[in-house]
Amino acid sequence: MATDIERMGVGPSAAIIQSSLSSATSDPIYVAANTIKDVSTSDFCCLLSFGARDERRSANPLEFADATAQSFSEWSTSSKFPTVELSAVSSVGIDQQRSKAIHYVKPGQAEPPVGMLADMLELSAMLDQRFVTVVNFPFAGASVPQHAHTQILALRPAAGDLLLDHSLQRLFANIEDTSEMSTARNIRFNEVSTPMWGFRLRFPEGPSPAENGRTLGQILYRMRHRSQLRLSFNLYVPGGQSSEMIVVFRETSKERPFSLNRVWGLIAARANEVTADQIRNSDNGAWRWGWLECIGGLPARDASFADTETFNGSFWRQVYEIADYDKEYRDALRQEFTRTVQALG
Repeated sequence: MATDIERMGVGPSAAIIQSSLSSATSDPIYVAANTIKDVSTSDFCCLLSFGARDERRSANPLEFADATAQSFSEWSTSSKFPTVELSAVSSVGIDQQRSKAIHYVKPGQAEPPVGMLADMLELSAMLDQRFVTVVNFPFAGASVPQHAHTQILALRPAAGDLLLDHSLQRLFANIEDTSEMSTARNIRFNEVSTPMWGFRLRFPEGPSPAENGRTLGQILYRMRHRSQLRLSFNLYVPGGQSSEMIVVFRETSKERPFSLNRVWGLIAARANEVTADQIRNSDNGAWRWGWLECIGGLPARDASFADTETFNGSFWRQVYEIADYDKEYRDALRQEFTRTVQALG
């Protein structure tokens, strides 16, 4: 039975997490009995995963069922997962069955506190390059529960004597730099497409990972709280890094892309209106983001899109384009991002 581990600090905790996940033999994206289809195009990697209904995503959130009304902070008192305590702010639960660890905010704190980002970058810096940390801020993804958390994933799970590429490893091929590098306050940044729009950030040499985390918190919180735009964020940090990361912006007004009229029209044009209505009313239409991973691929966790000749890679690329920020949003975010970095103390 799993038990809590006393607070060890980030270094020993990173060693435990890395040791636990190094023997992982499964890709957490590949769920048993799911069908995986590769619908990639020449310039866009897209894997389609579908299978049994996910009860978390088909449950009515207004009923406060256990499937939807939960918090990762409850792991701290659960016997289900081994837990390591990083600091007074955050802990990590290790889900060996799904070959990943979850870094979450401890009970009773606003989400996410700056200290969580400081802990996260310290932890990422101590992991090796086989790992990636993926941060979901509140209202930034389809994860259940809807709380700030970091998923720590082994990019090359072992399978006997073989090393298999993780699905996320392949999807990172979608990241494209779309602008020249700019510099403000010694922080370099440029725009990227993942295919969702965002920025690549490079902090200067010298500051500690915790200092970079606090600076990152200032940037994201200032942008979110100064803006009338409906901002959400995802964050990708490679193992061994604390100075370079990708921040992906997501617009919460488009968090249910398969309920949008433009996506309905796209499906109707490719298939028919009956199919478009079915998808709009399916779990894909009802739940946040409809399982669109913001680095591309892995959409549609049910069989609504099993006809991959109709719903091919080019279709999914078009869905991402609809769900992404419009040009006027990008222009406003670009200007505010630059002002925010320049205004750092």
